[in-house]
Amino acid sequence: MSEPLKSGDLLVQPENPQTKTQAQRDQGIGAGNGNINRPVALDLQDPESDIRFTKEAKTALEIAIAMAKKHGGKPVCSEHILYGLLNVSDSLSGRALSQTKVKPASVELFLRSASVAEPAPEDMRGYLLGGDACRILEGAREEAEYDRERLIDTDHLLLALIMDGSGMGDLILRQLNVNLFDLGAVLLSLAEEQRSKGRAPAPLEKEPD
Repeated sequence: MSEPLKSGDLLVQPENPQTKTQAQRDQGIGAGNGNINRPVALDLQDPESDIRFTKEAKTALEIAIAMAKKHGGKPVCSEHILYGLLNVSDSLSGRALSQTKVKPASVELFLRSASVAEPAPEDMRGYLLGGDACRILEGAREEAEYDRERLIDTDHLLLALIMDGSGMGDLILRQLNVNLFDLGAVLLSLAEEQRSKGRAPAPLEKEPD
């Protein structure tokens, strides 16, 4: 049985996000990260996990897990996360994606065409993440740290999906004629606007001496 996902298991240790310039972040869009390919387990119900999400981000991931179960029971991948983000329409990611005219039904068409008949796990807890989904979660955590926030939100997940650039979610957006640079710019603008209205950044804890 797979162990629940912990921050130390997640991925390659990221660069310090506080040292990144905006230009460096922009250059990362579509670059991908080939170092993270192994599936790991995600337990959204684990109270001891240090990977924490906003209510909207958790809902999007729960939808992604349900969709992965529906279409073959395979690990959650970037296309399932994209579907989940689209379905949380009042979130930052939902508002950004609404400007692209991409609909959940369009993404599900891709999922149906790629699905295979395999038994799906009955329990959501400990559900496996594919390599691209692992990269997205690590990228989202890095983005949250960059924004000095303790919780991963939907904008962090979507921006990480865009910046990874190597998964099916990214490919679906491209095939639906979405300009990923424009989408990233809209997303960052919406996130900045929301922060200015009250999504106050939380101070990061200092490392022990």
